[in-house]
Amino acid sequence: MSLSKVIRQVPEAPGTVFIGERHQSTRREEEAVALLKREFPSVSYVTAPDGARFIPIAEAFHFLEELNRRVEDASGRALRQGYQQGKEEGLAEAREVLKKVETALADAVRQRELLLEEARE
Repeated sequence: MSLSKVIRQVPEAPGTVFIGERHQSTRREEEAVALLKREFPSVSYVTAPDGARFIPIAEAFHFLEELNRRVEDASGRALRQGYQQGKEEGLAEAREVLKKVETALADAVRQRELLLEEARE
C-alpha cells in the first residue's frame, strides 16, 4: 500500500474530548449538568446512547465567549464603582476645603471689621 492512500484514507477524529472517567459518579454528573445549565446556558452537551454526557470540543468557543463577556461585565462594574467611589471621595474632600476657605474668609472679614471699629474709636 502506498503512503498516499494511507494519508487520504485517514478517518476524521471525533469532535468530542473526554475528560476524566466515564460514569464515575452519576450524582456528580447530574450536579455538573445543572451547573453547566446554570452558569453556561449557551454551551451544549451530547448524551451518548449509554447515558454518558460529553461536551464537544467546539463548545470551547462558547466557554471562551461567556468568560470574556463576564470579564467585560465585571471590569465595567468595577470601573463604574471606582468612578463613583472616587467622585464621592473627591466631593467630600472638596467640601472640607470649601469649609476651610469659608472659615478663613469669615476670619478675614472679622479682622477687617475689628480694625475698622478700632480706627473709628
